[in-house]
Amino acid sequence: MVIVPVLILILFAAPLHARLQASTNYLLVEHPERLVVYNRYQQHITPEEQKLFMPFIPMKILDASAMLNDGFTSCMKIEFQARIFYLLKDDILEGAGKRALGFVRIVKNAVEVNDTVRLVSTKLMMFSPDKKKHHLLQSGKILVRYFCQRKQIFVKLTGQRTEYGWINVSEKKNGKEYIALRPDQNHEEDALLSEGMQKRIQSKFIEANKALKDLFAYFNHEAKAQKIVPQWRAISLECPYMYALEPEDYAGQFAESTNYLASDIDNILLGTNFTVVSHPGKIEINLK
Repeated sequence: MVIVPVLILILFAAPLHARLQASTNYLLVEHPERLVVYNRYQQHITPEEQKLFMPFIPMKILDASAMLNDGFTSCMKIEFQARIFYLLKDDILEGAGKRALGFVRIVKNAVEVNDTVRLVSTKLMMFSPDKKKHHLLQSGKILVRYFCQRKQIFVKLTGQRTEYGWINVSEKKNGKEYIALRPDQNHEEDALLSEGMQKRIQSKFIEANKALKDLFAYFNHEAKAQKIVPQWRAISLECPYMYALEPEDYAGQFAESTNYLASDIDNILLGTNFTVVSHPGKIEINLK
């Protein structure tokens, strides 16, 4: 298994109309951790994968009427953080009461934006996903903009406390309330690793995966066995960045090598506002 590329694109804030793509639908759920979710292999997600399902994280709907391989389980195929999942469709239709999902909304005909900006004004209001609450954003805050619908943009407020919601931004205000971030810009509150930093970290995991493949190829050949090759995989492509060795059964056997790998990554992050925490078979990169 090849590690998912860990690249976060920070675009110049060109006029919105210049970067709008074909419309798509998104799913917003207040308590997505209560959903029945299957991974791309149509197996129940792991506890680590479940941590990705944060309140109101925008889930792009790829197929609203998908079917599992069993031929009769109706589901919704979604994508976020470059990963594909399947949600039990009955949960979404009935889940607000059945599983206490809280606020649930399908945002239709949205247009992807996908850029990152820094606020330079204190006059920008942020509304909660259900639009019942709002508060003013402080100058200097970093926003990841996901998609636009009816002159409103769904965003993530980054930092030590992640928050999702809506902002009103028109074309005329572009550049007055926010400025674009370039990949080479560093900000204390920016919770995004630079593209160059991510490539260096990614290369470490690629090297580790190659070493594991070579080790198990030799072992399987000598022992005439068919042991599954463990591989490092990106679990989260946003802060906190999380990586896991799969299958999980190998975590204990490679605890020491996990520490060595974490140390290499920690050296890459020297001088930044990020730190590394490791456990057997798990590595997490987060803000200090």
